Amino acid sequence: MKKLIYTLLVFTVVCSSCVQDVDDVYDTPVAQRVEQAVQEYQALLQSAEYGWLMEYYPSPSRSYGGYLYVMKFEGGDKVIVSTDAFGKPQETAESLYSIKKDMGPTLNFDSYNALFSYFSDPDITDEAGGSGKGYEGDYEFLLRSHTENEIILRGKKTKNMVRMTRLTSPGVDVLTKSVSISQKMFAVYYTVEIAGESQTAFMQERNFTVMLPAAEETAVEQKWPYLITDTGLKLYEPVEVLGKKVQNFVYDAATQSYNCVDEGMESLKIKPAALPEGYMHFNDFIGSWKMTDYDNNTYNIQISKKFKDDSFYMKGLNANFTVMLYYNYRLGRIEWPSQLLQTMGDGTRIWLCAWDAFDSTSLSGNTSYRLIGEPKADAGKTTIEWIKNNGTWSGKTEWNSFILWKYPTEGSSSEYKDWGQSRYRGGFTMIKD
Repeated sequence: MKKLIYTLLVFTVVCSSCVQDVDDVYDTPVAQRVEQAVQEYQALLQSAEYGWLMEYYPSPSRSYGGYLYVMKFEGGDKVIVSTDAFGKPQETAESLYSIKKDMGPTLNFDSYNALFSYFSDPDITDEAGGSGKGYEGDYEFLLRSHTENEIILRGKKTKNMVRMTRLTSPGVDVLTKSVSISQKMFAVYYTVEIAGESQTAFMQERNFTVMLPAAEETAVEQKWPYLITDTGLKLYEPVEVLGKKVQNFVYDAATQSYNCVDEGMESLKIKPAALPEGYMHFNDFIGSWKMTDYDNNTYNIQISKKFKDDSFYMKGLNANFTVMLYYNYRLGRIEWPSQLLQTMGDGTRIWLCAWDAFDSTSLSGNTSYRLIGEPKADAGKTTIEWIKNNGTWSGKTEWNSFILWKYPTEGSSSEYKDWGQSRYRGGFTMIKD
C-alpha cells in the first residue's frame, strides 16, 4: 500500500513539472485577442477617407456573377453604400453595421440597406431562386486577414471570398466607369482567342461558359464568373488556361475586346462573336404589343423589364394578374412558362397552367413547360408567334395554351373563373406597336 502511495506522489510531481514547462503560444487569452481584433478592424474600416471597394458575389455557385460596392464606414456604426449593380453609381443608401465576435471577428450589416440587402433578401422572387431564397447573398462576413489597404473576408453563408481595397479617390468614379463598360457588354456569344486559336464562349449573368481545348483533341467546359471593374473585367478567381493563370482583363474600345493582362497570357482576348440569324436582343421585347389568340381575342400587351436582363413583366392579358416572361440568351427568344400567380389568404394557389386545349386537354403547373416566342418578319413590324412548345408530358402532350387553375389546401383542384376569362387558347401572335 505504501509503495502504491509513493508511486502516485511521484507521478503527480512529474505531471506538475511537465505542465510548468509548457510555454503559452500567446501572451493574452483568446477572448482578449478577439476583442483586440474587433477594435483593430473597427479603426481600420473607419480610417479610409473615401471608403472601401468591395468585390461581392451573391449565391454560393456565383451564378449571378459579381458586383462592386463602395462602403464608407463612419462613426455611430453607420455605413454609406453605393454600387454598380443597378446602373446608378451616384445613388447611395445608409444603414447600420457592426463588428462582432463569432469564433473570430465578423462584419455584419445589421439593418436593411436598399442597395446592399437586395441580394440577401430571401423574399426577392425576380429571376432568383424564389421566395425563401432570393439571390442567397451574404450580409455577414468572417474577417480573415488585413493589411493597411486590403481586407479579406468570407461570406458566412456562401463561403465566397470577398476582397475590399482602400479607395484613394471618390468611389463614384470607379462605379461610373464600371457601369459604362458593363453597358458595352451587349453581346451574348463571344470568341476566346488564345495564341491565334479561337474558342466559343457564351455569356449570361456575368458568367462566361468557355469551351477550352484539352488533351487528345477534346474540349472541357469552364465557368468564369466575373465582375466589371473600372478598366475591364476580373474573374472571381484565377483559372488555368494552357497551364497558366488567367484573371484580369482590360477593355479595348477600338476592338470591343477584353484583353488579358496577366503575365504570359497577353495573347488571350475575349471578343464579341456574330449572333445566330433572327436573334433578338433583350430590349427588343420591351414595349407595347397587340396580341391575338385562337379565338380572335385581342389584348393590349405591355412588356417591361424586371430587375436584371433575363426576365420581363407582361401586363394586359387579364387585369387581375401580371405574367412573368423569361429571356433565353442562347436563342435570343422570349419564353412564357406555367407559373404561380397568387396565393390566397386561405392558402389556395392560383396558377396559370400550360394547357393542351385541342387534343389531350391535359394541363400542368410544371414551370419547365413553356411556350417559346418565335420572331417573324411581317411588313417591317416585329412579330412574335408563340408556336414552339418547350417540354412534353409523357411524350404526348404538346402545350399550346394556358388556363387558370386553383389548388386549394383541401379538396380537388379546379378551373378558376373568379377573374373572368380563364382560358387562353393558342396560338398567340404578337405584333409590336
